[in-house]
Amino acid sequence: MNWQRVAPLYDLQVVLERPALRAALELADTQPRDRVLDLGTGTGALLLQLARQAPTPAEVVGVDSSPAMVAKACAAGLPPRFQLALGDARSLEFASDRFDLVLCAYVVNVVPTEDAIAILAEAARVLAPDGRLVVVAAVDPWPSLAHAYRTFWSGLARMLPSLFGGFHLVDLEQLFAHADLDIDGRRSVKIGYPSLCLRHRASATL
Repeated sequence: MNWQRVAPLYDLQVVLERPALRAALELADTQPRDRVLDLGTGTGALLLQLARQAPTPAEVVGVDSSPAMVAKACAAGLPPRFQLALGDARSLEFASDRFDLVLCAYVVNVVPTEDAIAILAEAARVLAPDGRLVVVAAVDPWPSLAHAYRTFWSGLARMLPSLFGGFHLVDLEQLFAHADLDIDGRRSVKIGYPSLCLRHRASATL
């Protein structure tokens, strides 16, 4: 997927992400004291949702590997204290136990499985004791539509590889298992992109 080409068009489809993003923030249960990290922040859609709700966290950092996406996020009208940075979610430049909440929306759908597992492991590493990790992924819809839905996305990837190449549906519960993450909350979203939101809570003690 060519993020330089995707960035100018990405926000056209954000309306389909919003139901799942809202569900993810409900699971996140943001608190005023929270230090928040958004992995694969893209054009800032999840951060914009977060900025509109109360309470507002104490610190918010959005990280993405694409300069074009970060540039779009910078122009999105985020609050001044929301920070944006380039970074590799597989190898974060943050100390362990740094954040109370880590968000990760649709990133696991656009990276290989081994990278998705590495990203989840890194997200867990930077969680403070009792911190929450909330992950959103596009998944198969109702069983009767699963084959048609997968065929649709694989067809788009073949026809428009620079825009959809690399996108794939995932088994998010299986990814959590491979990353050795427990699940303590979930939301299933059928409006917009059929999606699953899962929450992992770090141990309360080191």
